[in-house]
Order: sequence, then structure tokens, then C-alpha cells
Amino acid sequence: MAKDKLITIYTSTYNRATLLPRVYESLKRQTSYNFIWQVIDDGSTDDTKIVVEKWKSETKEFEIRYYYKENGGIHTARDAAYKLCDTELILGVDSDDWLMDDAVEKIENIWNENDDKNVIGIFAKTTLESGKIACESFPESLKKATCQDFLYKYKLQSDTVNVFKTDEMKKLVDAPKFDGENLIGEGYKMIQLPEKPFLVRDIPIVVVEYQENGYSMGAHEAVFRNPKGFREDYKMHMVKARYFKPKMRGYLGYISCSFILHDYKYIKKSPKKIMTVLLTPLGVLSYLYLLSRTHKKTKAARISEK
Repeated sequence: MAKDKLITIYTSTYNRATLLPRVYESLKRQTSYNFIWQVIDDGSTDDTKIVVEKWKSETKEFEIRYYYKENGGIHTARDAAYKLCDTELILGVDSDDWLMDDAVEKIENIWNENDDKNVIGIFAKTTLESGKIACESFPESLKKATCQDFLYKYKLQSDTVNVFKTDEMKKLVDAPKFDGENLIGEGYKMIQLPEKPFLVRDIPIVVVEYQENGYSMGAHEAVFRNPKGFREDYKMHMVKARYFKPKMRGYLGYISCSFILHDYKYIKKSPKKIMTVLLTPLGVLSYLYLLSRTHKKTKAARISEK
């Protein structure tokens, strides 16, 4: 572990050299430099390397590490970031987001004030550039929660800041890679996290902005473009989820993706065969719903292009 720094802030990026300066400038403004910035370049063909290498040579306040890899999708970039990290904590900041000026100081203070050795991270808030909080309100009394409790008991699932203890992330199964696919949701990792608590803090740390070509803008299409990867995500939820909703999402998603792939041996391949048989009718309906939503969006896009 890097003994002199507490946290690695990693940014996975692909052809976003024009957006990266905003992340970089927010790091330069930090009130604490107790961090390393790790840029995972997922096969960019623009000027990303030139831009980051220039910053590396100029920046004295904090260390910048640049890693180039062949394009494999954001899930492969995340896994690379976890493997390469040698600080106690790790936080992902997308190339279209940036940190509040005191973000690192806030994380540092929260972590240092905690004396519970079982804690494996921090959940905090995101905000929009306007200052409006981007995620749901946290219950006032909620100070600690396991990952699954945070997501499914308290239903705090959108646009939160997730700071992880690096050692815990290194223990998890890497997201699989499939030819022709480039996305598996972050839930593949999150659902694997052990039943250990995170600190929950009702404070904003990261500023988020949504890009028109971002994953959050087209989740249904993403499933059709990456059915093998999403099926593995759903299988992991079938096995690991403790709550009804994510477990059902796992079963129905697994069946839907199997139909997208025309893989009708899905029951034999299922880790939970009996429940898969029982839920197949609902899974088929889920597949038909996805198909309908995707066709409607595709049709609307074609009409708008005319």
C-alpha cells in the first residue's frame, strides 16, 4: 500500500480528452492533496494520452498515474483500477463529473473519525452544478449500512458517491469479458460486497453531469447490445442478493437475456434451476417488454433523423 496517501481517485475514460480538464482542475483546487489520481484510458484514439502526460509533467501538488489499455468497456477499466490501486481507499469519478473543492478533505475527516474496523467504505451524496442534490434524501438517523441494506432496504440507489476500501474490492470476482460487448453494470461488483457496514454521510462530494451518449441515457438498449455481460450480472444477483427485488431482477433479467441470445438451454445453465423454471413466464414477459421499449426508441430515433 502507498503509505503516504489515503485515497486513489480513478477516472476511466474513452475519447473524452475535452472533458478531462474539468476533473483535473477540480483536483488542483482540493483543500487536501492526500490522494493519487489514476487515469485509466480504455483505448482512446483522441489526445487523452498527450493531455494527461502534459499534466503529469506539470503537476506538483499530487501524483498522476496514467494507464492505457485496449478498449474493453467501463467494467474492465474499473477492474483495472482496483488491481492497480495501492492506497487504502478508492473512489471513481467519471470523466464527465468533477469533485467539490473540499471533497478529499471531507473523505479524510470521515474516515479518520471512524473507529469501527469492520467499515469498508463511505456512501455520500452527489450534486448537480446548480447546487441541487442529485440523489435521494438519506434518512437522518442512518449513519451506517451494508451495501445491500443501503441499496434495497433504504432504496438509495441513484447517483451516490461510493468510496471503497481497496482490499475489499480486490477480493471480488472480476466482471467477465465477451467479444463484441463492452458493458457490465457496476452492480456486478456491488452485489458481491460482504455484509460489512459503510459509513453513510449526508454530504455532497462529487458534482455530476449527464452526457447524451452516457450509459444512464439508454439502459434498455445497453442490455440488447451486451446480453452476455448483463446475463452474468443477473446471475450474480440471483446468487448473492438478499432482498426480494434484486433477486427477482436477477431471475427475470437472466431469462430475458437468454431469450435475446436465443439460448434455450438457460434452465440447465442457471445456478437456481427450480426458481428459473417457475419464473420463466414472467421472464418471457420481461423480454417482450424490453423488446417493445427498444423497438419504440429505435423507431422514434429514425423518425427524428428524417
